[in-house]
Amino acid sequence: MAYEEMMASLPDAMKQAGIGKGDMLYIASDASLLLLEARKKCGVKTVEQRNTFLHYFIDVLQEVVGTQGTLMFPVFTWAFCHGEGFDARRTLGEVGALNNWILEYRKDFCRTKHPLYSFMVWGKEANTLLSMENKCAWGENSPFSYLYHNNGKMLLLNVMVSSNIRACDLARKMHIKPQEVNRIIDLQHNTKIDTIDSAMKALGKNLQLTVV
Repeated sequence: MAYEEMMASLPDAMKQAGIGKGDMLYIASDASLLLLEARKKCGVKTVEQRNTFLHYFIDVLQEVVGTQGTLMFPVFTWAFCHGEGFDARRTLGEVGALNNWILEYRKDFCRTKHPLYSFMVWGKEANTLLSMENKCAWGENSPFSYLYHNNGKMLLLNVMVSSNIRACDLARKMHIKPQEVNRIIDLQHNTKIDTIDSAMKALGKNLQLTVV
């Protein structure tokens, strides 16, 4: 199977999840699960094949949200808390290999300034996010606040890939309407923590909260 064929259903799956043109999208994912599927189905093994596959994957995401949309990949790191310096182009994140791959290989993305909670961003709102000088990671002038106030959405892509599940499938597992699943992934909607926990359990995952 060619990776183009493997990715062919992704735009439709995202559409069913309520994601489309003009959306501001926070992508929470890890390349390991995605690449495992690519290795099994498409024979992606070498570094060159991996890079070609991931470039195509990111291009598909860009096409889904369009030039009026925005993509945000978290590149969070807590090294600064231990006295290490922060370099927006060189300091690696601690929250996923895909995000660090974007840092290294996708020059059409840029990194926001916060030394702990930074993002690789692309799209319409990229310049706004890059100009933020927020000292508080979660405050009113932060990317998180901007996501909330601009109807941002979150894509848990690693869970979707590993579970091979669509929004309608998750709704069926949770015994709820598909519209309710759309609200769960909508950052503008105040979803109860027990609802998120139920969604994770339906996907065979455990929700864990860590205070740092």
